[in-house]
Amino acid sequence: MLNPLMIRLSSMSLSAIAATCCFAYPTVAAPSAIAQPQSQLPKAIARILSSHAAVAISSDGKVVAGVSHDKQIKLWNSQTQAEIRTLAGHPLPILAIAFSPNGQILASASHDKTIKLWSVPTGQLLQTLTAHTDWVEAIAFSPDGQALVSGGGDKTIRVWRVADGGQKFKLKRTLTGHQDSIYALAISADGQTLASSSWNVIKLWQLRNGRGLQTLSDNAFGINALAISADGQTLVSGNGDRTIKVWNLSAGQVRQTLMGHQAAISALTLSRNGQTLISGSSDNTIKLWQLTTGQLTQTLPRQSSSIEAIALSSNGQALVSGGWGDIIKIWDLQTGRDVTLSAPTSKEQRQALTIS
Repeated sequence: MLNPLMIRLSSMSLSAIAATCCFAYPTVAAPSAIAQPQSQLPKAIARILSSHAAVAISSDGKVVAGVSHDKQIKLWNSQTQAEIRTLAGHPLPILAIAFSPNGQILASASHDKTIKLWSVPTGQLLQTLTAHTDWVEAIAFSPDGQALVSGGGDKTIRVWRVADGGQKFKLKRTLTGHQDSIYALAISADGQTLASSSWNVIKLWQLRNGRGLQTLSDNAFGINALAISADGQTLVSGNGDRTIKVWNLSAGQVRQTLMGHQAAISALTLSRNGQTLISGSSDNTIKLWQLTTGQLTQTLPRQSSSIEAIALSSNGQALVSGGWGDIIKIWDLQTGRDVTLSAPTSKEQRQALTIS
């Protein structure tokens, strides 16, 4: 599947894009070094180098979901690796999926401009949300499961809230202010703060009323992924220029820049205690960092494809990764070993995944 921005290109041929994407990055400095990019990448190139997958963790940790063949979602038992069922209904490729906090609902966002809500126990399609006027790339549930937030190509953030006695989600408000497509969303563990990113801007919002709190600007060449600490004081951004920025939200400044990846950052997740940051990249690697010090503590075995999505289990021991070509793996973080759930079928397919 081609990235939405790649599809919309009018001034570059696909062969030119491919040639541009294959340039070599310079030797990477120590992980705590400050990145000093020499020139800005075109917007489309930074997004082709990486893509985004929303992730969520529910209470039971038993079900893994991954996008298969672009328009379908497969559910697996995370302990036995047995396939549970396939969810199908989007006419166009799925760009992101996320579990509700209680693990009962799976949300899927698509290039078809809709968000679909599925019953995890039965596979039934519960609801289709329509309000976006362009593709939807980022979705996230609030910690209490009462709100769902979405963003994408129409440059807006839609906040959906449970209504009708808790049976259906309805559009509560629309947040505007980004000048480019929304790439990533993250909600703090207390449910108070929403973070959103576009090309080189991060915005902080009060989720309860939609009030804008703060705007952070960065020359990061595409802010593709976000993660926010449990206390809402630290924000981490993963960028198209291969850097990871750690922000002090009280000061509104970058506290540290982490380097170690050789290509764009495509996915981020934080452990529940906020001590471990995990990053996935278009350089085919997954890295673990000690967040407070910025130390790179582990690099998982290099993969055969770009890492497009990662998600961490509730106990922090199992990691799920998804890559181009239907490669979905469960990693044991204690041993570094992995189990493949889905084998490659097409180089044009990309994964969005989550672990419940």
